[in-house]
Amino acid sequence: MSHKSFDARRLGTLACAVLLAGAVLAQAAGGATPTVPKGVERQLHRSVAGFFGSQQGLTGQHAHVLARSRDATLYGIHDRRGNYCIELLGGRKGLSYGFSCRAGVRIGGRSVTGGEVDSAVTSIVVGGVVPPVLHFGRLATGTVAARALFADGSRQSIPIGTDGFFVYEPSPSHMDVSRRGPTVIQLVEPNGSALTYQLLPEQPVVSTGKHFDRISGRVVIDGAAGVQITIGLNAGRGRTVSVPLSFDGRFTWSGRSLLPSQVPALVVVDIHKRPLTNVVAPLPEPTWRQYLAQASGR
Repeated sequence: MSHKSFDARRLGTLACAVLLAGAVLAQAAGGATPTVPKGVERQLHRSVAGFFGSQQGLTGQHAHVLARSRDATLYGIHDRRGNYCIELLGGRKGLSYGFSCRAGVRIGGRSVTGGEVDSAVTSIVVGGVVPPVLHFGRLATGTVAARALFADGSRQSIPIGTDGFFVYEPSPSHMDVSRRGPTVIQLVEPNGSALTYQLLPEQPVVSTGKHFDRISGRVVIDGAAGVQITIGLNAGRGRTVSVPLSFDGRFTWSGRSLLPSQVPALVVVDIHKRPLTNVVAPLPEPTWRQYLAQASGR
């Protein structure tokens, strides 16, 4: 990504857009301040402490709802320096979970953020219900809007929440094309130019057992030929297992022989072993059930 200039006019335009978006978010919540589950706030505070240490202006803050889609909510803690930790949680349809911490930078005496679009979302199928496609992130300083472009040539604007944060869930008419291939997301500047990101589709999985006893799913991504599972320590490097797809795209893998310290990481590949998804980090069942309870406000 090339460096962009951040003049006062662009910063002012972004500030106005962010304030308006925050008002819309509050209005959508009925004028009340949306609550943050206690478990989510605890996790965010642990993440802030681990990523930023005792940095003033961030560690003492409460978590807030930053953006919402039909089926997910983005929670976060952030400061005026552009530092933040955010957590995506959706439990209305299956379970969707994502997480990120990023540090702001100083350019020309101002605190700015480079934006975020590319953090992975873990999708867990619960009771046969497949989670929707979701993307989350934040506008870069100097950009004022976001939009999604699809392989079929259509496009959709992305609603922006508080302080440039967003959760994007494609409309029902765009959901199928989002599952089958890449989606382009653009962060748009006032003059119409854009920062462009190509995002690979997510792969929903079923994860059962205390420690990945069984992982399964159905791949609908165009050109998919199999699933590669890398087994390492804390998602690090390790041995790789190739799992074939059935005629209708289904796969199953057992991790019952894994040690407690071993973590599987999945990626869908084509016939040439080229990745068609980002790395999928499934959650063990006790963990995703905990997140599902948090998403339900318990």
